[in-house]
Amino acid sequence: MQSGFVLLSVLEEYNLAWLFEAGRERPVAAGEVIVTEGVRGEFVYLILDGLFAVLSASAGGREVSRLGPGETFGEMSFLDGRPTSATITALEDSTVLAITRADLEAELPQDAGLAAHIYKALAIIVTGRLRKLAGSMAVRTAAGEQPSASPEVVKRWEQIADRTQQFKEAIGAAEQAPDAAALTASLKDFSKYMTDCLGKTSPESFAVRDELGARIQRDLLPSFLKARCIERLAKKPRGYACDYEALHLILENAPGGDDRSGPLLDAAFLELPALRAVRHRHHSVTAQIISYARECPHAMQVAGIGGGAAEPFFEASRALPPGKALRGTIVDFDPHGLKAVAARGTAAGLDDDQFQLLKTSIVHLASSHQKFDMPEQDIIYSLTVADFLDDTLLLRLLNDIYVKLRPGGDLLLSSFHPDNPDRAFLDYAVGWKVFHRSERELSAVFNRSRFHKCKLQFVYEPEGIIFLAVCRKK
Repeated sequence: MQSGFVLLSVLEEYNLAWLFEAGRERPVAAGEVIVTEGVRGEFVYLILDGLFAVLSASAGGREVSRLGPGETFGEMSFLDGRPTSATITALEDSTVLAITRADLEAELPQDAGLAAHIYKALAIIVTGRLRKLAGSMAVRTAAGEQPSASPEVVKRWEQIADRTQQFKEAIGAAEQAPDAAALTASLKDFSKYMTDCLGKTSPESFAVRDELGARIQRDLLPSFLKARCIERLAKKPRGYACDYEALHLILENAPGGDDRSGPLLDAAFLELPALRAVRHRHHSVTAQIISYARECPHAMQVAGIGGGAAEPFFEASRALPPGKALRGTIVDFDPHGLKAVAARGTAAGLDDDQFQLLKTSIVHLASSHQKFDMPEQDIIYSLTVADFLDDTLLLRLLNDIYVKLRPGGDLLLSSFHPDNPDRAFLDYAVGWKVFHRSERELSAVFNRSRFHKCKLQFVYEPEGIIFLAVCRKK
């Protein structure tokens, strides 16, 4: 999802205003082919919600990748004027913003600023896809082939391959004689090893880290596909790693999988410090809501934004005494998640006055194009959205949230800390990449926002890997 927000991040707000004004929101039915390979494209598309498959004739018409909210397609045909290089099909009912080639070609020569930003964004997108292709080729390198033209990578990989093989042997041993404690210890050791080799203090260049990480993933992927939660994160069936189902598995701490080793590997994964931290942050948010509610003299309004936001609301509602009821609003862009949350609200006996769901597009949310249809809130919290937004997009979200908080209301925003000991393993072996920010870095974003005069404090979960920024509006 991070890589899909390039266009939104690079464009200035007035550029975005033009984009949404010139573009047309178009629904796309599941199964509909929106781009046909070999036909000259007349649109550049921005995915607002839904999921698309990329099919290539050179791959026998098979699916080669998926595109989700925030990603674009059609930009290469716009740039070089040649026919499209792939077929794009909707995997589910989706919505795109379609901008015509004619509108772009008419507007860009008249607005040098817009042109510079558009071409910069498209260049970053195309470059990112080339890097992704290079990584994919590295993953598919067959055994016995020259792994890389770079002697630097070859030499380093020889060292890392031995350590990766040791971890694979530990997984194999669990298949023969299940030992949960031994496999958990082995995974923690391997995650630490990856941090030493590919983490923030690694002497390797980013390009070398990417290729080495891709090779580790290639070697471990067959085992990972047997572990239910790891498989979900690695395969990204929704187009991004931590979708509603994956997050639910993490929060429920529900390991599963195939054969003997799959559930054991999944259980070991869910016991990594970073995964425990994900569970702890929900409890941290719940505790903050309960503490505020006990002092609140009126019926408290609380809104959660993004994946997993419903869990703290339900937990807090159950924990409060009868006279301290909450009124909750859950804002999310995942229709599957919203459907599951709606069912939970019904089962809990919550009526429309106590609980409402707002479906949005992550694109609208990240571009300030979203207008929150809800009253002023006492608490607004987000557990996952900031994980996927760079500083520019996070700043826009903070400013939108500020407007919907009443004076004295709290914003609760979670962030992964750069010292996350499992970051390299999650980034490279699993493919779950999120933004990590220090307290200083997150404070800098708040200081540029409408919250700049408000009190900001940090609350840490027990692992010290994820912290909450708690900011009270004056």
